[in-house]
Amino acid sequence: MVSPDCYGNVSGKKDNDINWTVEIEGKVRCKGRTGVEMEALAVVSIGSMAVHDMCKAVDKDIQINNIRLLQNTEGKGDPYMRQTI
Repeated sequence: MVSPDCYGNVSGKKDNDINWTVEIEGKVRCKGRTGVEMEALAVVSIGSMAVHDMCKAVDKDIQINNIRLLQNTEGKGDPYMRQTI
């Protein structure tokens, strides 16, 4: 079970001229052969929700976007590497 315990103090004034971006990357390694991708996606999703929770007081319009698998080098299938945009 993944449950981040990370609450910080977020304070400040919302500035409509600034767009902030937070990138969260999760890495998972295990001995099992299946389900690792779902673990990595869950880690990033939970981390994103923690950031959202900390920042919502500053900006109610905060969004979580583009959670995706970047790479898979283990498992039963062929290795996968997401093409950069």
